[in-house]
Amino acid sequence: MRKPWLAVASLMALASLSGCDWFDDPTPELIRVVIDGEAGTQLSLVTATDFLVTADEFGATTVRPTSADTTLVTLPLDSIFHIEGRFQFVLVGVPADSAATVPLQYDFRINDERSFGGQAEINLTTPLKFLMQFNQPTLAEFDLA
Repeated sequence: MRKPWLAVASLMALASLSGCDWFDDPTPELIRVVIDGEAGTQLSLVTATDFLVTADEFGATTVRPTSADTTLVTLPLDSIFHIEGRFQFVLVGVPADSAATVPLQYDFRINDERSFGGQAEINLTTPLKFLMQFNQPTLAEFDLA
């Protein structure tokens, strides 16, 4: 004996599950970088998607880029970095004027969904740092080698 209610219930369950995030692809494709501070302030940014991450016996993390881009940007900044197929991104920013200390607000958005933001005062010895690797904790404390 057939149970038509079972087929209907199964279809309804499948339809409701398709509205969940279970079928969405969580891999990162874009990193949106928003940095705001005093208009006209220049920062030197090092960004990379090709790098190795190592940790020593004390837990200190070091990022070793195999290739990187260094750019001079003017605040406010709102840029998108495409990272499809890389699954990782690192950014280190310092004031272009090496003697300056720059207060700023920042927000890093992964696929315009997850957001990591805050405020900082950066200078040559205390740069702005952001490290994202897919399925790993996001870090702001690391050394760039």
